[in-house]
Amino acid sequence: MVFFGPYSARWCSAFLVAGVALAQGVAYAQQPDLVTAGNRWTITAYNDESPNHDQWATQGLCFRSLGMFGTHQRYEW
Repeated sequence: MVFFGPYSARWCSAFLVAGVALAQGVAYAQQPDLVTAGNRWTITAYNDESPNHDQWATQGLCFRSLGMFGTHQRYEW
């Protein structure tokens, strides 16, 4: 432990700087477009208490783009 003592502060700060740099790149990721490849999406519910995970219901949603508002893409469904 004595050998790594002086180097641990340098490595911790290096990993911290690298983590902050990567996190900034994630914040500017492009938002998905919900209507380009078709605007019908389905959500299926399953019974998680059952060992077979029986399917209960499927709900369909259609999205309509309202455009860009600042940096946000808005939709209605």
